[in-house]
Amino acid sequence: MSKKVALSPEQAVSLAAQHLNEGNATEAKCICEMVVNADPNHAAALNLLGTISLKAGDIDGAIKLFEKIIKVNPEDEISWVNLVQCHIQLEDYQKAIELVQARLKDKPDDIKTLALLEQTSSNMGRYDIAHKTLQKLLELKPESNTVIKLEIAALFIKMNFPGQAKKWIEEVLKAEPKNKAALWIYGEMLKQSGLVEKAIGYFEAACVGQETSQQNKLSLANTYADLNRTSDAIALISEIFASDPNCVPAYMQASHLQEGGLTDDQISRLKEIQQTSPDVPQREECIEYAFAQTAEARGEHIKAFKHYRKANKLHKTSLDKQKKNYDRKFVENKFIRIKQVFTPELISRLSVFGNPSTVPVFIVGMPRSGTTLTERIIGNHSKATGVGELMDLPHLAILIRELSKSKKNYPNCLLDLDEKYISNLAEGYLKRIQDWEPQAERIVNKLPGNYMFIGLIRILFPNAAIIHCLRDPRDTLISCFFARFNHGLNFSFDLDDCAHQYELYKDMMAYWNTLFPNDIYASLYSDLVSQPEQAITNILAHCGLEWEEECLNFHNSPKAVRTASRMQVRKPIYTSSIDRWKRYEGQIDEIQHLRLT
Repeated sequence: MSKKVALSPEQAVSLAAQHLNEGNATEAKCICEMVVNADPNHAAALNLLGTISLKAGDIDGAIKLFEKIIKVNPEDEISWVNLVQCHIQLEDYQKAIELVQARLKDKPDDIKTLALLEQTSSNMGRYDIAHKTLQKLLELKPESNTVIKLEIAALFIKMNFPGQAKKWIEEVLKAEPKNKAALWIYGEMLKQSGLVEKAIGYFEAACVGQETSQQNKLSLANTYADLNRTSDAIALISEIFASDPNCVPAYMQASHLQEGGLTDDQISRLKEIQQTSPDVPQREECIEYAFAQTAEARGEHIKAFKHYRKANKLHKTSLDKQKKNYDRKFVENKFIRIKQVFTPELISRLSVFGNPSTVPVFIVGMPRSGTTLTERIIGNHSKATGVGELMDLPHLAILIRELSKSKKNYPNCLLDLDEKYISNLAEGYLKRIQDWEPQAERIVNKLPGNYMFIGLIRILFPNAAIIHCLRDPRDTLISCFFARFNHGLNFSFDLDDCAHQYELYKDMMAYWNTLFPNDIYASLYSDLVSQPEQAITNILAHCGLEWEEECLNFHNSPKAVRTASRMQVRKPIYTSSIDRWKRYEGQIDEIQHLRLT
């Protein structure tokens, strides 16, 4: 007969950890609770219970357990790191940074703490803190310089400075040409630079001979979709479902990629996940978006709207927690400053130092107003190319601040900028866009928000073509509300904020049209889809280009599309998006009053 051998608390926790690693969280929890019943302050058992709570989505419960351990033993590093990670998962980055900075007072050179500070500040958008921290890590831990260099590169990509990221990745690849992480990040850099066709090769090379992470599979599927390789994207999503049927982000991507949205079986599975999993806001938001996109694809418009409303409310709450909410007063002041600075006198004084080139073309307007469609049409001309949504003008605004004497924020820094810099800035922009297609006579930047920089465009490139895309504001804003933009467009998650932003934009464009009465071509979306030949002829003429039949066949272009319109611009011109807002009448009181004129 065998005897039962009593385990020590340490052995019991080790056994619980083994159960957890094997996926048996229930047994692991049971063992840990027995240990804690005998010793309420047993750190290892409490830590494991916290980890179990974290995996189950009970973040508040995990926080209480980790805080209990730290109260008994402030030096317990594992619990402290776990506590910070809990606040990061809750997107309470301010609290996470406070915890990290408090610990750094006693241990200013602690590697793990600095790494956490970099992660937290980067997530919070405090890239200045993140960059300084990475530089310090590079000094303290030169033996890990490969990892840290790639972290610096990833940070620059997050900041939308792919050119700055490039040199760090190339340093790593020069020493380690087959470094999988470096190959992947190089792909991310190329993708952000608009070179998606080249990026895909690096992504695929990074996946050869190793298990691809779920996150990278999702990213690769998204890139395949950008390139209209929808079947490849769906195949990757299916792989994810096969290994993890509870992967909520995969359902969200599937709802967008699959014709008709999610299948009935996928909807049932997602509802089960929603009902049985703890309420985690980010996951709940993804679920609501997946339901919304599926309902929209099935023509259930009111049902879709209600899901979009729930998802956006969750996202707005998250933005508020991160201090990234839409600040109406701040935005209003920004618009006021632009109108105060860009006077006819300033533009007249500085534009004489600009570049006379007619190569740059700028498409501006509200997001979802037809900017992608317009870029694809012009880009299909034999003498033109489109380069997507370049962030160069917002970056130039930062550079102008550094070059100015006063170092004031843009646009006030223009008031004391030495005129000699104007030609240098224009030449730098021109060189960058011509690197993509040196032979093109017109190169189109379609970042919609460049309507804020029309004054700067006129100074740098007095002869550049500017096209202003206009669409019924109710259609525009309902499309923004449904788009789930990733960065910068924080007004789009609330219809009241959408209306506020639209009125400011409308006023801004009226100001530019007063300053430049014949320079900005107004392209009506309704004209573009109802009488395309005439509308396209007018757009091309404004760019100094002659009519070409191929401009009507933009939907056949193999070029990547990285915007929210990527599915729509793969189709010929259609009129079903006109008066789309009428499907949601009674739900959109906040924007119902807006009109194009």
